[in-house]
Amino acid sequence: MAISSVNSWKIWGQDGLVSDLQRSFPGSIRHSYVISGPDFSGKTTFALAFAKALLCTQPPNAGEFCDVCRACRTTGRGLHPDMAVFDLAWQSEMTKTERKGQTLNIDTVRQVSRSVSMRPAEGRWRVVIVDDVETMQETAQEAFLKTLEEPPPYTVMLLLTTDASTLLPTILSRLTQLHMGSVATDDVSSALTDSGVAEQTAIEISRLAQGLVGWALRAVADPAMIEQRRTETQRAMEWIASTTYDRMVTAFRFADRFAADKEALFDDLRVVMLGWRSIMLHRLNVTDTHLLFDSKHNVFSRSLSSQECAVAIESVRQCIFDLESNVRPRLALQSMVSRWPDLPS
Repeated sequence: MAISSVNSWKIWGQDGLVSDLQRSFPGSIRHSYVISGPDFSGKTTFALAFAKALLCTQPPNAGEFCDVCRACRTTGRGLHPDMAVFDLAWQSEMTKTERKGQTLNIDTVRQVSRSVSMRPAEGRWRVVIVDDVETMQETAQEAFLKTLEEPPPYTVMLLLTTDASTLLPTILSRLTQLHMGSVATDDVSSALTDSGVAEQTAIEISRLAQGLVGWALRAVADPAMIEQRRTETQRAMEWIASTTYDRMVTAFRFADRFAADKEALFDDLRVVMLGWRSIMLHRLNVTDTHLLFDSKHNVFSRSLSSQECAVAIESVRQCIFDLESNVRPRLALQSMVSRWPDLPS
């Protein structure tokens, strides 16, 4: 197994992002950032590390933190007086409502604005973290705009979202964008072994993690997540490898269950896309850094062109877009599988 390195923030696989940000210390810190990336990509861990670097009282170097002083310890636990965190869970607790189906509302935005205006009690900075920003509706974003237009000089706002494109252009134009992409399988495996996971277990989980360190670390404590991902992977390859008729039958079966469990189908489609991607990379003799699908599945690449694989990948992307745009599920899935190339029997 390759040996991976980790930066001083202990954020695996994000060395370039961390080093670029550290170079802005101490004099070029912006007042508003948006940190985007898929679920389990480490956005919260990254935001807390950023907060520690801002609030640490004994930093070894500019842009670093000691992780020992009181400021670092309280920041890591979310208890530092100069840091505030807002998300759907906080909003549910304040309003005594269920979190499911919620959006960050105007009342929460007003609370954020009040928190932003508070002067730091102990150090130079006040750090305000707002998660679940992709749920913020347009009216709430418009209410938030004034806070972004006139940020206090002592405040750093960190907005966390799975999709920065959900924010209004007027919002995005006032934010420094930081994107956390998926990382190489070796980095995920190294993060697991560093936390005490046995090497062989770390290798298997890292293959299933699709480049998401957070997913891998959570899966260690929840074997059901591992079994579900194994099932999704097997189901994806069986769908890809089936006949034209069976592909269509599977598509209709998924379509008929879409209303009852939308997220399950989106998860399956993402894994199917990775399956086609793995086949294409194998066809091009390019190393698959995620390794979700092992080499036995890539025998299909011998009979396919890279263009056919690219068409299949694009068909899955288009299907996801169509479903999110309320195209009828049967139509979206039928159109997708009809574009998949035939495989040898």
